This record gives sequence, C-alpha cells and structure tokens, in this order.
Amino acid sequence: MNALFDYLAMGGFAWFIWPAYAFTLGFMIWITVATVRSLRANRRTLEQLEQAAPHRQRRAQRAATGTAEVQAP
Repeated sequence: MNALFDYLAMGGFAWFIWPAYAFTLGFMIWITVATVRSLRANRRTLEQLEQAAPHRQRRAQRAATGTAEVQAP
C-alpha cells in the first residue's frame, strides 16, 4: 500500500503532474467532442445542399459510375 502512495506522490511533484494529466485528458476529450459536432454539422449542411440541388447529385452519381449522358442532336 505504501508503494501506491509513493507512486501517487510522484516523487514530490504530484501537484504539478496530476493537474497536467487532467488538463491533457480534458483537452483531448474536448477536441474529440468538438470534432464530432463539427462533422455532424457539416454532414447536415451537405445533405441540405444536396436536397436543394438534386441535379448535382445525379451528375455526381454518373461521374462516380463512369457513365456519360448522351444528348440527342
């Protein structure tokens, strides 16, 4: 049990080390949440844009499949 307390004391530098760990963990959680929210917002915007201009969606599908539209003379 004494070894656990020695580890948690971090050689007398626990007051500096544990807050640094907490700050780093908090920042990593925040940046992950912000990225996921941004991704979801961008996807919603993309869906709205695709619904507003369906002809662009058809063009994109044709370009992805490699088929070309043949126009009559």
